[in-house]
Amino acid sequence: MPAMSAMTLNGLSGADHVFAPYGIDAKGVATLFAPGTSPVGDEKLTLSTTRLPSGKIRTELRLEVPKTQDVDIGGVIRPSVVKKGTVVLTMVTDGTATLDDRQELFKMLCSSVTYGENPNIVAMFENSQPFF
Repeated sequence: MPAMSAMTLNGLSGADHVFAPYGIDAKGVATLFAPGTSPVGDEKLTLSTTRLPSGKIRTELRLEVPKTQDVDIGGVIRPSVVKKGTVVLTMVTDGTATLDDRQELFKMLCSSVTYGENPNIVAMFENSQPFF
């Protein structure tokens, strides 16, 4: 099991988003925040691995990125979350899957969303448009 530590995700134009460990809850969900990314809602990353009743193993990554802007409320200007983007990545494998099985799935996933390797998939996500 990997130790919980700071994680860096690359953003637009190579901007780094550094997530600091916050804690692990009773269900084993690890939570990290990118402190200072927003005055009213920091970026949040959660990671979990769960054995399902069927014996399968579910590994999940959830990334939440709020966007804020200053809003005038009764003459008082305050930052407010106006929208939030969320990415949920779930991988489910059989309980008997080998390390090679899981690595193959993960490698294929990474390849599917990598610039240059699969521009159609990348464009679908960036433009929020289906294939036709």
